[in-house]
Amino acid sequence: MTVIYRVARNIGDGSYAPATTSRAPGNVPYYVDNIWEWLRPHGAPSRRRAAFASPTPELAAAGAQGDVLDAWRVELVDGQPAYQIIKGENPLDAKYHADIARLKSLIIGALRRCAWFDLPLSDRKPELNLFVPCISQAEMRAIIEASTMLNVETLRAACTFWSDVEKFDPRESPPHPTGEIFFEGAYRLVQIQ
Repeated sequence: MTVIYRVARNIGDGSYAPATTSRAPGNVPYYVDNIWEWLRPHGAPSRRRAAFASPTPELAAAGAQGDVLDAWRVELVDGQPAYQIIKGENPLDAKYHADIARLKSLIIGALRRCAWFDLPLSDRKPELNLFVPCISQAEMRAIIEASTMLNVETLRAACTFWSDVEKFDPRESPPHPTGEIFFEGAYRLVQIQ
C-alpha cells in the first residue's frame, strides 16, 4: 500500500469529511489562485477545498512547519484520487510554482501599460475582481472576457500549474518523491507504525 502523510495535532478520531466551503489561499496570491481555479480541469480537486499531504513524514512536517512526530498516514476514504505537483523547478509546494512570478509579471505589466493603477477605483473593473479571493470559474470567465487589458490566450499560455500536476491513486501507485499532494474527499489520519 502506498502511503502519503499529513501533519496534524489534536486529531480527535482522525476522520475528516470533505470540505464544503472554500478557503482563501495563504501561500499563493489571490489572482494566481483565481486563474488556477479558472483553468482547473474537470474532475480535478479545487485547491480551495482540498486537503494537502506529502510523500514523506519529513516533507509533511517541513510543509506544515511542524514536527515529524506530528505526521500521520493519510487514508483516502471515498476512493478519490490524489493529485501531485511533479514537474517544475520546485514541486515541493505550490507557493514555489513558477506561475506565481510569471502571472505577476504578465498581469501587473498589462495593467501598468494601460495606466490601470492611476484609474479611479470605479474604473478598475473588471480587472479589480482578479484580486478578490475565491472567484468562481464562471466569474473568472466573465472577468477575463470583459477585460480589455488582459488576453485570454496569453493567460492560458502563461499558466502551467495544471500541466505540472499528475493524478494518481495512492492505493495503487507511489507518489513522486517530493511534490505537494492534494485531494478533495474524506480522509482518515492513522498513526504511523
